[in-house]
Amino acid sequence: MSEPRRLNPEGGDAPCVDRIGQNEAMVPKGKLISFGERRCDMKRSLWKAMLVAAVGSSVLSGTAWAGTCSNATLQGQYAFGVTGYTPPGVVTGIKIFDGNGNFTQRDYQGDSLRTMGQPDFSTGETGTYTVHSNCTGSMVINLNAPGIPAGLSTGVIKIIFVISDGGRHIHEVVSEFTPPGAAGPVPTQTSADDWKVASEEDQQ
Repeated sequence: MSEPRRLNPEGGDAPCVDRIGQNEAMVPKGKLISFGERRCDMKRSLWKAMLVAAVGSSVLSGTAWAGTCSNATLQGQYAFGVTGYTPPGVVTGIKIFDGNGNFTQRDYQGDSLRTMGQPDFSTGETGTYTVHSNCTGSMVINLNAPGIPAGLSTGVIKIIFVISDGGRHIHEVVSEFTPPGAAGPVPTQTSADDWKVASEEDQQ
């Protein structure tokens, strides 16, 4: 039995590949098109739809990303974890942002009980931050370490960060680190991530 056929609806010459993978053939105007050729038309239309969807998604993502952040994006408590590669070390703690460019921080450095006899979190740390409309930003943390001789740093950490998840997540890298008691910055490769403590339900 011969295969069902129909007229080419596009009214012009259109390339098409049959269902068994033969090379493209031009279908003249008015020529009957086989079932296999119709499958090719459907595949071609599907690829066009996928391309349009991908481009549209990219445009919408760019639109949603631009112009959505400010200092007010960061408010409340954020738990964080720090991984230091140079110098090596780990830190955990909580920042409290005021939504207006200022924050306080308490943290605990790994192995501090053994090395410094410190059983609890450090306190008294303060900082400032700036958030740009594209959701990037910077901050400065003043560790305010006590008992440092005059002329030496009480500890300063400068950070570059990116905000994601509508302000619930901060991705940080340290751009400059001056440890307490140092005369100037030291080499560093350090990253950190902060997560908002309050749940999304609590914020509604």
